[in-house]
Amino acid sequence: MVAGINEAEEGEKAVKNLFRENIGLKIVSFLIAFFLWAYVVITENPLVNREVKITLQATNFDQNIYFMNSPLPEIKIRYQARRRQVLEAEIEKNVTAQINLKGLNEGEYDLKISANVPAGLEIISFNPSSVRVSLGKLEIKNLSPTPHMTLGNQELYLEKMEINPKTIAIKGKKDVLEQIHDAVIFIEAQSQGNFNLPLKVYLLDNDKNKIESGVIVSPPMLQVVYTVKTLPEKKVRVTPDFKGSLAQNFLLKETILEPDTVAIKAIPELLDKISEVRTEPIDLSNVSQSLKIKSNLIPPDQNITLQPKEAMVTLKIVQKMTRKTITVLLVAEPGYTIQPKCTVEAEIECADLSNLQDPVTLEVTADAVPEGLIQNYFSGKNCTLLKLRPEKISITKQGEP
Repeated sequence: MVAGINEAEEGEKAVKNLFRENIGLKIVSFLIAFFLWAYVVITENPLVNREVKITLQATNFDQNIYFMNSPLPEIKIRYQARRRQVLEAEIEKNVTAQINLKGLNEGEYDLKISANVPAGLEIISFNPSSVRVSLGKLEIKNLSPTPHMTLGNQELYLEKMEINPKTIAIKGKKDVLEQIHDAVIFIEAQSQGNFNLPLKVYLLDNDKNKIESGVIVSPPMLQVVYTVKTLPEKKVRVTPDFKGSLAQNFLLKETILEPDTVAIKAIPELLDKISEVRTEPIDLSNVSQSLKIKSNLIPPDQNITLQPKEAMVTLKIVQKMTRKTITVLLVAEPGYTIQPKCTVEAEIECADLSNLQDPVTLEVTADAVPEGLIQNYFSGKNCTLLKLRPEKISITKQGEP
């Protein structure tokens, strides 16, 4: 027990002697170490002054209610820090400057600037040290978005569409809201199918330019459900469209169309109303003979597609014919008699009757065929002999049965 106490006392004396012995040497060593540290800090890593430009930020600012009449400025912050910290840590990236708008309503305010800086950096000055802020209250305008659809080809059509929600709220300054003419959704469809997509709303002015700043759109995205289908097809007849009239003595006897039917495509409700497709107008005013022309087909509606888009039109033109019965007096040469009688009736068809006499007198020789003589006479007048009464005529020598 006594031995243990003695050992403890000896240990305590040894510690006291450690601090008491060579005290001057130890003080000198401490001073040398301090001056070495100060030399390194002051010479190798001195304090430096720097300046950084950053954009001022606003805290506690409710953008759904208020707006600032002008953007916040860029400010200069002059600070002091150790050179090594500046070079290695890039502390400027962690410097922020702000103004606090908490509790402020509409009006103008002069607000002091504050900053958040990392450890080891000391702010020397702000330039400017305060800013004037003008706050205004946002107005609200409600619009129903208009869909603008672009289809990949003419074979597609929009069957149905639903937009949710049907209206949007636009918040902004009064003068900006007054510029907004329309809210649109742009939709592109390259193929048929059922689609359910979130799409952005765009605001347009009267000149169709986009308005993308100074407003808040709520909601900014709309859910659009739509169905795109391929246009149905059916065949309808082709009908010639004429204008003007033929001359009085001409007649359109027949019209031939190649093709006489055409395939049309359109949305179902429009397709059901179409029963024919007409050619472009064909002028008959100066037509005096049969002809064949190629004519474009005119869609009855601009939303209808045609295949083919033209037709060959053949017009058969004839002269108008007039029927008339003319008396023919047959005169036989001396010594011969016309049987059964000398007066016959000829039913003819002729375009022009003005150069015909009625009755007509014809001389019949012994070797002539009376029917042929009559036929030739009317043929020479551009007429057609339709019927003779009596049908059989003969010339006989007098005295012969």
